[in-house]
Amino acid sequence: MLVSIPRTTAWLLALLALAFGVQRAAAGSPELDARLAAVRADAMRSVPAPEMLAKIPAVIALSKTFETGGEPAKAGAALNSAVIYALLGGDLRRAIAIADRAAGLCAGAGDRRCYGNAMNQSGIALWRLNDPYAAMQRLDRGARAFVDAGDIERAAIARLNAANIRYDIGDLTGALADYDRIDRLYGNSARWDPVGMLASKAEVLVKLGRLDEARGTAQRAAAMLQQRGRSSGTRWESDVVNSTRGVMALVEASLGNAAAALPLYQAYVAAAEKSGSPLERHNAHYAFAEGLMLLGRATAAYPHVRIALDLIDETDPAGRRDTYDLASRIAADSGRTTEALDHLRNAEKVRNELAATTLRSAIADANAQTAVAEREAQLARRDAAWATQRTQLLGLVALAVILTILVTVVVFVRYRARTLEQRYAAVLDERTRLARELHDTLLQGFTGITLQLRAAAKRDPASVNGVLSTMADEAGRWVSETRQAVWDMRAATSDHDLQKGLEQAIATTRTQSDAQISLDCELSGQPGQTVTGALLRVAQEALGNAARHASATRIDVAARTTAEQARLSIVDDGVGFRAAPELSALGGHWGLLGMRERIEALGGVLTVDAAPGRGTRVTAEVPL
Repeated sequence: MLVSIPRTTAWLLALLALAFGVQRAAAGSPELDARLAAVRADAMRSVPAPEMLAKIPAVIALSKTFETGGEPAKAGAALNSAVIYALLGGDLRRAIAIADRAAGLCAGAGDRRCYGNAMNQSGIALWRLNDPYAAMQRLDRGARAFVDAGDIERAAIARLNAANIRYDIGDLTGALADYDRIDRLYGNSARWDPVGMLASKAEVLVKLGRLDEARGTAQRAAAMLQQRGRSSGTRWESDVVNSTRGVMALVEASLGNAAAALPLYQAYVAAAEKSGSPLERHNAHYAFAEGLMLLGRATAAYPHVRIALDLIDETDPAGRRDTYDLASRIAADSGRTTEALDHLRNAEKVRNELAATTLRSAIADANAQTAVAEREAQLARRDAAWATQRTQLLGLVALAVILTILVTVVVFVRYRARTLEQRYAAVLDERTRLARELHDTLLQGFTGITLQLRAAAKRDPASVNGVLSTMADEAGRWVSETRQAVWDMRAATSDHDLQKGLEQAIATTRTQSDAQISLDCELSGQPGQTVTGALLRVAQEALGNAARHASATRIDVAARTTAEQARLSIVDDGVGFRAAPELSALGGHWGLLGMRERIEALGGVLTVDAAPGRGTRVTAEVPL
């Protein structure tokens, strides 16, 4: 039976520490400060349970006010104070429900200290409801939250509570390891009081038979009490002092030192009787009975264990079990066999209750773990499905990319084929035009010469000179037209300088006509191959028409280029003609219609201003 902090006031110590410190989570709230101060005062003076529970609705209303006002941290802190009322009032399940709500509010607000309070308090409630494993889980969460918040005192208290639970369930080695860890981390800290922890650690050492270590630990706790001037001025300080005294007595009794142990036990019992607390009286008489048994005084121990049985706490199964076990041993050693058997049966009954509770807790944990496993499996299936979908999506994207490339290649190949077809058609057209030119010029000309020569051979030789002169003129005309055809083919592919091209076209025209031809060029730059070629073809056709058909004596050629436009004009003083609304071929082999189509293909405009007897003006304007 644990007589120090775990079995007496450990949970109350935790509650009071929380009540002292929780106000820091709600700074600047006078209402909450006042409420928490009232909680602390009520806990210190042991307000009856019904009165504690009656205070809860007002605190919950205060919490709702904070929550409605957009202050979740303060709402959670208020609920934490309501949890303390529920714990002190004995309504443990209500305390857990309120603590869960407080934990949600505190977590949402990012207040780790507030969250740690909720976890610690719900862990204490689960401990008192005999669900030790769930209690330790929550206490561990609370301790980690306090560490995150830098609250060493309450982190130590949460870990101490978890260690006490290990003691309660019989895990002495685990409990001692926890106490050692707490002592190592927080034992020398000025921010919390380790005396209660040292008393619990000393008792565990006694149970493990390490009596010298137990004595040293108990003496250390007593020295701390003396150094810090502890008195019984407050309830929890008195409990710590008495518990430490009880542990020191247990150590001395275990060592067989009755002279040192009995005065300590007597002082422990006297202080408990003075406090009037049923729990403290039970623990003191239990401890005294246990010590007397260790000293071999079963008869003297019997009255104390009877008092402990009368004061047993029905809400503490572990305490009931230990008390019945001790009573059974004392009754057996003092010759009360029937009574010993009754106590033994009661102890076994409580053990069965604890085993059933542990089994239910294990089943609940297993169910929770199963639920977690099912959830993880569901997530794994979802991840696998997503991976499959992602793979399919990547496949579709890859297929789309491949199809896009294929379509692009097909379009390019078709475009290239069309381009080649157009070029081939252009070559065929050029060959056809060349054949037509040769047919209209050289072939017809030389055919005419052949016919005239044959006719001359049959005539009077005196007339041959005249025929030869005529044939010479005809041959010269066909040479000029052939030269013009050759020039037409070269102009579009060889010379792309507009001024030089115009000069060459004028030079060619002068071989066909005696007309005076002038050239005026103002070029800000070369207009480009396509535009230059089109303007030269217009100039060639207009100059040829003026020389061959208009009987012009003067021809003026002017070319202008700017950044926006290229302009060409050819003006002659020939016989002119009547310009129809729709241009058609006129003389030559290209014609005005061909001139217009070439210029309009470049987005330009070709205008022809002509009238009979007034000459002709051809103007081409092409945007750059």
